Amino acid sequence: MNTTEIIGLVATLLTTSAFFPEVKKAYMNKNNLPTSTLIIFIIGNIFWIGYGILMKGNILITSSVINLIIQLFLVYSTFKSKRELKIYTKKMLDSLDVQQC
Repeated sequence: MNTTEIIGLVATLLTTSAFFPEVKKAYMNKNNLPTSTLIIFIIGNIFWIGYGILMKGNILITSSVINLIIQLFLVYSTFKSKRELKIYTKKMLDSLDVQQC
């Protein structure tokens, strides 16, 4: 492994590990990044993957794919928690209507 690959690997580890606290927060607290921010990250990662393929940069491709998976999980958890909130709100409103009758 040459110096360039080592620098790329360290950069990959640092930037990828930066998302793990967000994933943990999203999973534990249902407190997620705004969807628009995540969409921008996802689009950017798709371009990085394309760039890595064109440049034949395996480390770049690998890190971008890992980041993309993490970001897709965050989008999934965001939509899931919003859906659960709507279901809970509907149940609460339905129970209020029943009590008033």
